[in-house]
Amino acid sequence: MSVKALAAKYKDEMIALRRWFHQHPELSLKEYNTSKRIKEELDKLDIPYETIGETGVLGTIKGGKEGKTILLRSDMDALEVTEKNDFEFKSVNDGVMHACGHDAHTAILIGAAKILKELQEEIPGTVKLCFQPAEELAQGAKMMIEEGHVLDGVDGAFGGHVWADVPVGQVDVTEGPRMASADMFVIRITGKSGHGSMPDQALDTVVCGSDIVMALQTIASREISPLEPIAITVGTFNAGTRFNIIAGEAELTGTTRCFNPDIWAVIDKEIERVAVKIGEAHRCKVEVEYHKMTPPTINDNELAKLARESVVKVMGEEGVTRIEKTTGAEDFAFFANAVPSVFAFIGCANPDKFEVMPHHHECFQIDEDCMEYGAAVYAQYALDFLNQ
Repeated sequence: MSVKALAAKYKDEMIALRRWFHQHPELSLKEYNTSKRIKEELDKLDIPYETIGETGVLGTIKGGKEGKTILLRSDMDALEVTEKNDFEFKSVNDGVMHACGHDAHTAILIGAAKILKELQEEIPGTVKLCFQPAEELAQGAKMMIEEGHVLDGVDGAFGGHVWADVPVGQVDVTEGPRMASADMFVIRITGKSGHGSMPDQALDTVVCGSDIVMALQTIASREISPLEPIAITVGTFNAGTRFNIIAGEAELTGTTRCFNPDIWAVIDKEIERVAVKIGEAHRCKVEVEYHKMTPPTINDNELAKLARESVVKVMGEEGVTRIEKTTGAEDFAFFANAVPSVFAFIGCANPDKFEVMPHHHECFQIDEDCMEYGAAVYAQYALDFLNQ
């Protein structure tokens, strides 16, 4: 049977699995029941696996012929969101919901495993099935790489995300930058408190912090090429206790996003330089704590072309779409940084069936037809990569 036919064969099973995962969501690094269910499904398929960390699962399908190795990855953690959907398989865990589609990703990869298992003797190489925890914390990919043998012998990787901005029945596998880096910073300012009526006797951290907020924007507007998308956002500014007391301490937190690895490599140093120098101008002490969370996700140009051919094989020319890159982030980037990779956006929106809500919304939902397409693309790409 063809990959397309096998995907149709397993569609109902994938939907049932997705609904089970949706009904039993678990937060990052706590995906114990999710991990257990994945292992049960792999046991049914006689696919060997190992546990990485406490919840990560790495399955292996060795083909009937020698060849390269491809890694297929899905994430499986949920979010701290109280679900407001009203279908029968809504979350039974209070305050936890699959509001981003990772339930679908897990079921799609199991579906791809079912397809590839049936074609095992025809596979010229090895397929690794990576069920990754903690994507929402940008920790799971790095953890699995560092703690396990996930990338040992791997020649390429493929991942995907159901996407609410793409209609069901279409898939994007565009080359180049696809998702941004995502970092977090904390800026702590120490000055000298005093009476609001006598500012000359104090070192005002509110004024200093305000200057820092504005000056950080000049990194984007005056130090980075205007052809390079970059965002520097201060999300919180905490200072002061009373209207007539000059704040002696302040704390700012924020995030940065970019698509260029060269910019990502130095943005922390630029932020620290600007913040510290502004602090000196105000005679305040400034400390910057910068957390590099995930680099940009960049699709290999040649493999993106191969992935497009895979999509056409199972979905036709009309199944291929191209969307603009997004400033959202994905820790799949750690796999893509290590081996040539492709990350796909799998359309899951259908306004004829439901109101399309953005990812992380309490009423987020998908057209489950995307399960069949997603599994088919995963499996077809694996075969095409190994036969390349």
